[in-house]
Amino acid sequence: MLLLVGALGDALVRSGPWAPALDYINLFRQMDDFGRGIVDSRHIIYHLSIVAVALFAATRALELKRGR
Repeated sequence: MLLLVGALGDALVRSGPWAPALDYINLFRQMDDFGRGIVDSRHIIYHLSIVAVALFAATRALELKRGR
């Protein structure tokens, strides 16, 4: 889903108030930086926070499925 948001941001919103936010969450641009050897701590924190939110959501879903 985040890949689609980044692609839509490039295709539809090139200027305006949403452009910086969509540019920040664009995974294509971040992976391009990683590929060129640019390791920015903001990108790493962004990816780790996505992993943390996904793990939290998965554990909550499992707890609700078990009936806790």
